Amino acid sequence: MAVKDDKKSSGDKKKGDKGGKGGGKKKKLIIIVVAVVAVLGFVAFKILGPKPDPNAPPVPGTIVEVEAVTINLSGAHYLKLALGLQTAAGGGGGHGTEISGALALNAAIEVFHGKSMTELSTAEGREKYRKELAEKLKEAYHDAVYDVYYMSFVMQ
Repeated sequence: MAVKDDKKSSGDKKKGDKGGKGGGKKKKLIIIVVAVVAVLGFVAFKILGPKPDPNAPPVPGTIVEVEAVTINLSGAHYLKLALGLQTAAGGGGGHGTEISGALALNAAIEVFHGKSMTELSTAEGREKYRKELAEKLKEAYHDAVYDVYYMSFVMQ
């Protein structure tokens, strides 16, 4: 009794089979097309994607400490003042945290020089001049400074 073998020998080819070479070319083509579409999608997202809102309020960044300076007040008094400059995250003007304290010290001298101890003795007076100094610093540092804080404020 003979057993009929339904399996084709490995040497037999199916109708329309091209030896496997055409399938490799198709796979390469598909991979290339997918890669090109992915790159184009990425580029389109970067170019057309969401832009930062120029009217959005600045986000506070790091605080840069500025060394103390002694400023002459009226009536032979003086103020020893040390500042902390809070940078704006992603700061305007490209300063980041590499802010020189020279502009801040100059602005502080301009704001506080010649003021009376009575003006600066009240919380309202200190806050008034802190805000004035903050505005000068925002202008001087091209909006790279978000705010200014007193690290030391000693009058004599």
